[in-house]
Amino acid sequence: MFLRLKPLTWLLAAIGMILPSTAMSEPMLRAAESRQLSFGMLAAPDSNPFGSVTISSDGRQSCINLRCLGGAVPGLFHVFGAEEYVVQFLVSPTALRNKDGAQIDFAPHLESGTQIIPKNGRGIDLKVGGRLSINSEIEAGQYYGIFTIFLEYQ
Repeated sequence: MFLRLKPLTWLLAAIGMILPSTAMSEPMLRAAESRQLSFGMLAAPDSNPFGSVTISSDGRQSCINLRCLGGAVPGLFHVFGAEEYVVQFLVSPTALRNKDGAQIDFAPHLESGTQIIPKNGRGIDLKVGGRLSINSEIEAGQYYGIFTIFLEYQ
């Protein structure tokens, strides 16, 4: 049986936004994006209307009812703040959109919910993965989106 595959590409541009702490005595937290999250190239068979793709924070990609064609990488942010402080990370779901306004729901996930900033002065590397759920209504093309990572001292 021959399945016709239509190529789909999902790329995610990630921008982290840092919300300042409410306590004036706490040092500032800041973050810089080191690498954008990308789901790489995917192909969906016409015969199956649903599928999903997940990329873990360590770079493992899994596709259900889709073909993963390569190029997936997790996002990476470098977080700086006061040494030996515990930092909590939160991220919320969002949507990816193509140039025509079609959208795919994106559920980002973080490598860790909390980390301690080490004494070495290098900060923390925060890796971001996520999951896309694909249905038969999704148009082929490139999809982009922005999500916010909230950082807070504990």
